Amino acid sequence: MNKNIILVSILIVGSRIAIASADTTSRAIENSKFDISSGQTLTIRNLNGLIKLVSGAKENTVNIEKKHFGPTCKFNIEQKPSEVVIAVTKDDFTSDSCAADLKINVDGTPKTSLMAGNGSIAMSGDYGPTTLTLGNGNVSWNGSSQSLSIQSGNGNLSVLFTKINGQTKLQIQSGNGDVDIQLPKQTKIHILSKMGMGTFENKLAVDPSAPVDLQLLYGNGKASVHD
Repeated sequence: MNKNIILVSILIVGSRIAIASADTTSRAIENSKFDISSGQTLTIRNLNGLIKLVSGAKENTVNIEKKHFGPTCKFNIEQKPSEVVIAVTKDDFTSDSCAADLKINVDGTPKTSLMAGNGSIAMSGDYGPTTLTLGNGNVSWNGSSQSLSIQSGNGNLSVLFTKINGQTKLQIQSGNGDVDIQLPKQTKIHILSKMGMGTFENKLAVDPSAPVDLQLLYGNGKASVHD
């Protein structure tokens, strides 16, 4: 007799799919598909764990590895008129960690908004305007966008721009951790930086009329801008 009992509930309301599970073992959901149009925002929220996003894929898919999912944890894909929301959520006032790693592929260059409580964010490819917000964890960016905003409480930020397409705005805010920003060779920047306790080094040419506008605010750590 199999003593492993798994309780799964699936709720479909309109275009929303919610999966809740009382199983706390490591499991995976592979290749959940979703649709997103060029005018929609892709919003991703994760409580604990990695968010890995890759653009330029052949189709839109989500792979989720559940590290520790208690009875109040849910994984949702919600299609709205103006956005697609992919989220790990839980009921209020519960001790469930709802730890999961999300690996997401998109076939276009959507406007994106990523939020992580505790965990890292890794992005590669080309995107529309992008906002990353996280409490604790590292950020790895390898791609391009005309607008990138990162707000981080604690963790190292690595930002590599593969190309610059016209006017580009970068807003980087970090509480604690090192910040490394790499731009294409011979890029000129207009920069405004403010730091608390840390060091700052810029190896790029500064020009008030440059197409790249960089605003850098950080508390503790080492910041470097280079090509």
